[in-house]
Amino acid sequence: MKGSGKKQNKNYMCADSPKSNSLKDLCVTSPTGKFKSLEECVGSNECFRFDNSLFDNSLNKRKNGILICHLCYDTILSNTHKKKCITVHMGSIIRQPFHEFKQTMTYGLGGCTAIIIKTDDKIIFGHHPDQKIVYGWIESAINIINIFIKLPTEYIQNQYGKWIDNEKTIFDDIQFDKKIEKYTPDYGQNHYMSTLYCKKENDKIMYTDCYGIYHDL
Repeated sequence: MKGSGKKQNKNYMCADSPKSNSLKDLCVTSPTGKFKSLEECVGSNECFRFDNSLFDNSLNKRKNGILICHLCYDTILSNTHKKKCITVHMGSIIRQPFHEFKQTMTYGLGGCTAIIIKTDDKIIFGHHPDQKIVYGWIESAINIINIFIKLPTEYIQNQYGKWIDNEKTIFDDIQFDKKIEKYTPDYGQNHYMSTLYCKKENDKIMYTDCYGIYHDL
């Protein structure tokens, strides 16, 4: 801090942070500064409001060119990731019993649709470029409680020739409790636009939105 005579740490700042470079000053949920690193702060589930533009590139994106998972904080090809996480690749769907649920993620959406379905005894996680197939996954699921769907923004021209977001989706007629979030395929530096993370905490299924904030499904 200014006038302290100490060298300031070049640390990360979240969206709730005051303008300080000190980690102990950045988190309104932990003003005592108990977190020694961003990984600890993220893992604590106390605050997920990050300013992605201030992320360190090695954490935000890749390590030696390989994507870093923000659940286990290792690359998606690492042994740590294989032990702690499940990766859902494009064109695939994973069904897990609720009581055996293992934290799950997908990446590289770039125009694809990702979905999480919670039933009375399962968590279903899928990623596919064809929304009609995703719709079919919903139709085939039994005893659905709620659904989260992440799909790309579709732009159409209005009567004045202006490009606007097409608010209609093929999922609009689904009668189950659902949440739909649209992402921008041209996501630039925002890691969370192209990924979806899901974990279980205290018997609650949590998923990330386009800004890395966890929500209860």
